[in-house]
Amino acid sequence: MSPAVNAANREYVKSADRLARERDAQRRMALHVVLKHYEGRRVLWDLIAKAGVFRRAGFPPLPEIHYLAGRADFGRELLADITEVSEDLYQLMEKEARHRVKREREENDAALTAHAMTDEMMVDG
Repeated sequence: MSPAVNAANREYVKSADRLARERDAQRRMALHVVLKHYEGRRVLWDLIAKAGVFRRAGFPPLPEIHYLAGRADFGRELLADITEVSEDLYQLMEKEARHRVKREREENDAALTAHAMTDEMMVDG
C-alpha cells in the first residue's frame, strides 16, 4: 500500500504530472510502432470493428444497450488514439481493410459461383 500523499505538495504533483506525460508519450510511441506493421494495423482494425464503431445503430434488447455503447466508446477512444498518433497510418489501415473486404468478397463469390456451376453440371449431366 502506498503512503498517503499530500495533493497540496507542488513537487509531488509536478512529478506525478511529468510521469503521466512520459507514460503517455511511451504509449503513443508504442502505438506508432504497431501501426508501422501490416499485422499491427490489421489487429487494430479488427479490434475497432469488433468494438462496434462502424456498426449501424439499431434497437438492441434493453440490457445490451449499455454494454454495446461501452464497447463502441472504447473503440472510438482507440480510433482517436490511432489518428492522434498518425492520420496517414490510419488512412493506410482503412485502405488495407477495404481491400481485404473486397478480396474476401471476390473469393467468396468465386467459390459460390464454382459451387453453383458444379451443381448445375451434375443436374445437366
